[in-house]
Amino acid sequence: MLVRWTKNDVACKHKDWLPNGKKEEFLIFDCWNVFDWFNMHPEGIEARLSEAIPAKIFLLRLGQLNYFQSKKDQKRADAVKTKLEEDIGSLPEDSIAIKENMRDVELAKSPKLWDRAGLNPFEFLKTKIAPLMRYRQGVEPNEASFIQKCEQLSLAVLASDETEIERLRESIGEALNCLPLTIAEVKKKEDELDRVLSKAFWKTLSYDDAQMLMEEFAPLMKYKRAEPRPKIVLDIDDLVQKREIIEYGPITSPKSEYVEDYRRKVERRIKQLAEEHPTLKKIRNDELLTEKDLKELEKTLNSPELFVTEENLQKVYKQSEGSLVEFIKKILGLYEFPQPEEKVAEAFRTFMIEKNYLSADQVNFLRTVQSVFTKKHHIEYSDMFEPPFTNFGPKAPMPLMKKEDLDEVLDICKTLEVQVYSHARS
Repeated sequence: MLVRWTKNDVACKHKDWLPNGKKEEFLIFDCWNVFDWFNMHPEGIEARLSEAIPAKIFLLRLGQLNYFQSKKDQKRADAVKTKLEEDIGSLPEDSIAIKENMRDVELAKSPKLWDRAGLNPFEFLKTKIAPLMRYRQGVEPNEASFIQKCEQLSLAVLASDETEIERLRESIGEALNCLPLTIAEVKKKEDELDRVLSKAFWKTLSYDDAQMLMEEFAPLMKYKRAEPRPKIVLDIDDLVQKREIIEYGPITSPKSEYVEDYRRKVERRIKQLAEEHPTLKKIRNDELLTEKDLKELEKTLNSPELFVTEENLQKVYKQSEGSLVEFIKKILGLYEFPQPEEKVAEAFRTFMIEKNYLSADQVNFLRTVQSVFTKKHHIEYSDMFEPPFTNFGPKAPMPLMKKEDLDEVLDICKTLEVQVYSHARS
């Protein structure tokens, strides 16, 4: 607006319209406080790449190693050093970025790093190796995020940072509460899960406790749900959906029905109970559920007529996730699960927000990837050299996009293919 409308006096063609026949000043309506902002940030804000989680984990472990070496705690120092060596060893040597830095990677792997004159091994690992961690492959996002929090917690314990410990207690506790006990691997650790979620555990928290949290529960984070939910455990046999047939009930005398027939029975029963069952009334009115409510609901549903489990309803409704309460709300017309297209759109939207350095052309390219994947339910790197991607010119997909960003997008698509579309096809 300023460039278009604030012509100087010489360029003005109608000076007779101006006060005193000349242009000496003008008024700007700064509706968005632009001038105030630039007074505080005269150089603007430089766009910076977001640091990948594997790189953050590496730096946190480097900080722990530095602490233990300064305290002459060789046992713990060696344990942290082993984890750093494993991180370095996991770098993909066939990656172009790793090949270009292979001399640094080889030095980082060598014991000579810690005994070389004129070289600070911590500074070397921080500046040369940590940035390469973004190229690690096969990183499970929920697991990596939980590991990062546990390593942050470990460092906070060493520093006696009570504020940081409290912040991480809330974050880690929320993640642990999102683990579904209906998954067998999680169910095995139910007692340990209850222990680490207790206030007593956090009152006497140690470095070893923080490390235990990571070792015990990080591998389970692949099962983490989007939101915490009440524990509802139905001790009944699993239903198996195969060729649109479902089997349920005791192993000795199972029942078999078509999925559609079984679903209609469940829906009819839930709707009948909704008129009289206190817990279902609460669900219908969107009221807070208590442990007693949930136990009564479990007792009602755990009957020879239904044998309902969360996993059964996921199969029946072709959903990769969803709690029992959410399925009940769906049956009562109070909730709808996101469509596959919405889940894909949300995943791409999150990725583009995190990569805040993307240009308009890069965003349009990613939207095309999203469109093709949504239509075909599958995409590979080679597809990006075919229409409609050829419309972006000879620079697509590279160097228009960075290789690591493309790899991350393809990983997102692979995950969505399994979590969203494979279940829908079953």
